[in-house]
Amino acid sequence: MRTLLLSACLLLLGTSSESAAQTNKQPKYPTKEWIGKSLPEPKSDFALNGEKVRLADLKGKVVLLDFWAVWCVPCRSTFPTINRLHDTYKEKGLEVVALTTYYAKHDFKDNKLVKAKKPLTPESEQEMLERFARHFKLKYRIQTMPKEQFATYKVFAIPQGMLLDRTGKVRHIIVGGNPADWKTMETKIQELLKEKEE
Repeated sequence: MRTLLLSACLLLLGTSSESAAQTNKQPKYPTKEWIGKSLPEPKSDFALNGEKVRLADLKGKVVLLDFWAVWCVPCRSTFPTINRLHDTYKEKGLEVVALTTYYAKHDFKDNKLVKAKKPLTPESEQEMLERFARHFKLKYRIQTMPKEQFATYKVFAIPQGMLLDRTGKVRHIIVGGNPADWKTMETKIQELLKEKEE
């Protein structure tokens, strides 16, 4: 039987990456420990496509957290899917928040990601993120947070989707860009949208 491969980017010390291949079974990453629990608040200092929000502000909504980075090629493969989920379910109670951090190593010029000639300041990286999001037509909310928070959330591979129910508890997690996993994510979104807040 043919094995389906799922690509993800590993985060090493919060700054570097390499490609990894996983089977179509959900990888046993530490983030699974969050299932059934509430997450700490992201310490965001910048947002696109809306104001910065806290998870507490989103109680009563189903929340999809997307952990990603501009240099992560598998992350880009999920952009159309996440845009579609945002468009399809926003009015029904879904809130998408994409979380990334500062790497200072990449710039986005002439519609291409390039190595920065010198480390970017946070302000320059925010401008780069805006160009990047505009080019890829990302419609959902994007927020930055400190690198160390990826470790706090136990996120060591991206893209990673974490789905929170209306009470703020984590109900489903996927790692990588496997379309089948994101189809399952959509099914879980539909199920949680039908649940009433307790």
